[in-house]
Amino acid sequence: LRPSTRLLPSPPSPAILAEKQTFNTFDDLVNHPTPTLVDFYSDACGPCRMIAAEVGEVATRLKGRLRVAKLDVDKFGKTASRYGVKALPTLKLFKEGVVVAEILGYVEAETIVEKVMPFL
Repeated sequence: LRPSTRLLPSPPSPAILAEKQTFNTFDDLVNHPTPTLVDFYSDACGPCRMIAAEVGEVATRLKGRLRVAKLDVDKFGKTASRYGVKALPTLKLFKEGVVVAEILGYVEAETIVEKVMPFL
């Protein structure tokens, strides 16, 4: 028998590391005085994986001024439907529970920053 080789996943980029928090409801997450950018995604979505690094960069650049969360539409489809998510990736910016901006599809970090800055 030959020894097996196991490839270990590379560590995540520091730009996409985030603190994991649990909320009782989605409303608890978005009803906050600090604007919250929600990334509606699916693991099966290629562009969703691509935009993850961009969203991570935005979270780092705007730390303290913007909260960032991810919502898996495969697990929380009813919540995605409630907010009219029909395409992925979709980013929605909530300010005190109200959607104030939306970005559809893959965009770079700078575009996200430009879209959310007026609400910070």
